[in-house]
Amino acid sequence: MDAIAIAAALREVGVDVDAGALVPEQRDGRIVVPLPGERMAWFPTCDDGRARLVRERCALRAVAAYCRFAAPRILHESPAGWDLRTRVPGRVDPWAVYHRLPDEPGLARAIGAAIGAILADQHGVPGAALDGLPRRPDWPVPAAQILAALPEVTDARDVLAAAPAALAALTALPDDDRVLVHGDLGLHNLALDPDTDAVLGVFDYGDASFADRHRDFRYLVFDIGRDEPLEAALAVYEPATGVAIDRARVLLENAGCALSFLAERRGHPPDARSCGRTLAEDLRWVRGALARLARSAIAQS
Repeated sequence: MDAIAIAAALREVGVDVDAGALVPEQRDGRIVVPLPGERMAWFPTCDDGRARLVRERCALRAVAAYCRFAAPRILHESPAGWDLRTRVPGRVDPWAVYHRLPDEPGLARAIGAAIGAILADQHGVPGAALDGLPRRPDWPVPAAQILAALPEVTDARDVLAAAPAALAALTALPDDDRVLVHGDLGLHNLALDPDTDAVLGVFDYGDASFADRHRDFRYLVFDIGRDEPLEAALAVYEPATGVAIDRARVLLENAGCALSFLAERRGHPPDARSCGRTLAEDLRWVRGALARLARSAIAQS
């Protein structure tokens, strides 16, 4: 779908834009088009992209109906499968924020606390509003798929030796405490105030599911030598919901995601950035996650 076709579709719903001014971006079977007035349009380019948009609209409508935090709102849904929505205003610069966290524990705590409040709200959405969502997130990919890919990505013996047990433990986890799970909640899907760094809202519910709540905390574990983001989130979340979060499970979820991202590197050169990281950076994440998981198991034994 080119810019001319996109402009024509938008004009049919009263959005008059010059095709030459549009900047379409490809995103996992979809095209996103930023628009004036803090809006955006999403167009599917394949069946998978169409399904992801249906899934995201289900989650966004539930958030709009039951939650207080800012998230994109659906303005128009076309029978052709595309939609027009608002965007959450603010700065999105995840890597810059990530590199600040080790030296700014106050920022780490503030972001963690904001995420804890968002999740307490989001996880309270009634299950009846989530009938259109899958009951399992897409990520990490199945353990067999990860284990088949890892030897083609790295010859690191420590990682190859530890991965099967970690993935087996992750696969065996129960999934019986189901809530609206964002599925990809981290710095990369937060909009921050450009002046104060306050969290203004969350976006990208394309991986939303009706699954276990622990999955939404897995990207609050950082390899920065401190736990302020996760602990600050839980300090808000647990009193608000009355639900205790199993930190060991969060570490296991984090390790599984790290291994999945490492496996995703198959076919990429070591210095190429896959999902924003080089091979060395992915290995650092995996090793750190597996080490923390091992320490947690020792502490609990």
